[in-house]
Amino acid sequence: MTTLEHFRQYLLDQRPVLEAWGRYVLDRVRSRVAPGEVSLQIVSSRAKEVDTAVGKIARKNYSDPFAQMTDLVGVRFVVLISPQIDPIAGIIESEESWSASLDRDVDEEIAAAPEEFTYQSKHYVVRNKAAFEYEGQTIGAGLPCEVQIRTIMQHAYAEITHDSIYKPSVGKVPPKARRFVASSMALIETADHLFSETMRLLEEENRPRKELWKGLEAVYTSHIGKTESGYDEKLNLAVIDALSGYEPTAAIDEINSLLKNRPALLGKIHNRMKTDPFWAQPTSLLAYWLVRKDSMHAFDVWPFASAREALQLVYSDLGESLPH
Repeated sequence: MTTLEHFRQYLLDQRPVLEAWGRYVLDRVRSRVAPGEVSLQIVSSRAKEVDTAVGKIARKNYSDPFAQMTDLVGVRFVVLISPQIDPIAGIIESEESWSASLDRDVDEEIAAAPEEFTYQSKHYVVRNKAAFEYEGQTIGAGLPCEVQIRTIMQHAYAEITHDSIYKPSVGKVPPKARRFVASSMALIETADHLFSETMRLLEEENRPRKELWKGLEAVYTSHIGKTESGYDEKLNLAVIDALSGYEPTAAIDEINSLLKNRPALLGKIHNRMKTDPFWAQPTSLLAYWLVRKDSMHAFDVWPFASAREALQLVYSDLGESLPH
């Protein structure tokens, strides 16, 4: 059997293994993405088609396709904007079950030729350090998998131009078409920069709000325990926004002090949460803070009229008089 025939048969025999290896890489990375850190728009894995792989041997003049072809299985992560690329890259580089080499780095390419606007994507080749079983398949040690990370706009660019511009099977590509493609990448980079800056400004402006919410969540969970249904983040943030005029950034310390000095409040909240959803949310603790801070206007400031009965209990718990 010739090398080419041997390679074709190898691909046919190994396809289930390659597919399982790709899914493992995809699942492993996705499981390590921190909630809210990255907006994954597209995740995909695929094993290279046999005819495509065999055809690539001739195009690339490979002498040893078993060793030289590192993209027999590939995984792609498409994120929203470019700052979200690095967290995915960090996961790939720090994963203990494989070794990772950076095959193509967009930042280095831009630094080397800043005047050029070309196809962009961050590429890694990962190889598992030891053989293991996954989905009923034995993944042999050292099996390569190509991993691409790109933004949604880079993905759109690549999908449009890959087969139409950069493949020899297309035929002749007029200079104006190449110019349009280069111009589109320049626009993509500009749009990505503007979107990234917009997200940075929004994050910076809303950091105190987010930190207060996380603080309330942590205090409530540690003192009372998380409910089975979880927390309604949208509702809690609506309450925090309604109280923004009171600058509640110091509320966490004051709430902790209150719960330490009045531990009986914890039992009351725990008993009430079974019948009234108000008490099953971390911002129920913020109600105590608000009543102590401004008992005259707490009813007016609280954003949900349905909480009136619960607020009355807050006043009673604190020994405060209800406003007339």
